[in-house]
Amino acid sequence: MTTSRNLTAIVLKLVRLARVLCRGGEFGDWLEFHEQLAGLFELSPKAMRVAVTATSKSLGDMRDPEALAWLVNELEIESCLRTLDDPVTKRPQSCLLFALPVVVPAGETLSQYVEDDESFELMHDVLAEARVLSESARFRLLPRLFSHRELDALGYREMHLLAGSLAEQLMDQRTDLEMPAGVVPAGAPRRDTCEVSPYVELYYVVGCATIPEPELDDIFPSLSDELPSEADGGEADAEADDGPVRHGPSEDMPAPFELEGGKPGEMEDGSAWERAFLMAFDQTFHVLQGADAVLPPDGIHEDRRRGLAIAREVGLLRSLDCVPDVSRARARVSALHEPEDGPAYLLVSWVDTETGEAYDEVRWTLFPSEPASSAITDLMNALEDTDIDPEDEVLAARGELSAFLLH
Repeated sequence: MTTSRNLTAIVLKLVRLARVLCRGGEFGDWLEFHEQLAGLFELSPKAMRVAVTATSKSLGDMRDPEALAWLVNELEIESCLRTLDDPVTKRPQSCLLFALPVVVPAGETLSQYVEDDESFELMHDVLAEARVLSESARFRLLPRLFSHRELDALGYREMHLLAGSLAEQLMDQRTDLEMPAGVVPAGAPRRDTCEVSPYVELYYVVGCATIPEPELDDIFPSLSDELPSEADGGEADAEADDGPVRHGPSEDMPAPFELEGGKPGEMEDGSAWERAFLMAFDQTFHVLQGADAVLPPDGIHEDRRRGLAIAREVGLLRSLDCVPDVSRARARVSALHEPEDGPAYLLVSWVDTETGEAYDEVRWTLFPSEPASSAITDLMNALEDTDIDPEDEVLAARGELSAFLLH
């Protein structure tokens, strides 16, 4: 077990190795690097963030954050990526954990204790037909749903064990993946309101994909490549970007994405896979209001972070339901709040410009290690999508926005 006593020594040694490796130096240190890296597997991602922050401050070298970031990236890759030889071809296959973040309205009753592989077939078929993963990849979904806190509770070692177990099952040509015992920590919540917004809940559909090792970089193809462009005489699909996709359960799927007999219809491209996937998700988990948004996979650690980002944005949009007349509303953004018992946040108030009444307040929560300037920029971008302008003084100060909001 890695203790606080030797943690600093391990991190410092890894930083020195990371400096060499990330700057194109001698690669003979790779073996030593990965042997030392295994010593950090006992840490949770949260503990690793604390260790990295403390180490960075103690080193006092502006070049070290680059090496530390590289170190964390390597640790994440090591924990969710395994390489096994295909039992038939004997060629190496890369096996990667991924997750699709799905945002649903708060208070929905999800039948998330269903752990039947057949109930996930519809979502698997949508992903396969829309080519959300490479055609060279073989993948399956775990027959269970993870809450955000439950997934966040998985440490690097648990991720490593999960990736290995699922990789072996896929290599055995199994179609019914099983969750290995002892991976999910006891007491992890199965359902809870998302920590970044009281208006939404955040869940993840987790899977594992295998692909020939030389093709690993292409395992998640760009879906935008399939969209018609104006130059081709077509119109880009406004709902096919990485932003939230909102729909109600009664909406019809636009052709050729209609669901017939419980299975997705033939898809010409991946431009509207989100809508088909969300409908399949609703059908599997009986989401009454309809799920709000889904993001394509990008590797499980990045997917976890991106899930928080999309939940924060959808939560902001959901809070607009309390505003009776959007044309009369303005967004009032407060200074940065930094409570001792929780994450920092900016407070957004929806204000009636005629009466001065505040309809509601919503927190724009900062993520762990997120710079305030980055959170502010994301908030301003999100406000542009709401059709509600920030108050004039905020707009006037946008050039010096960080200084305006932080002081």
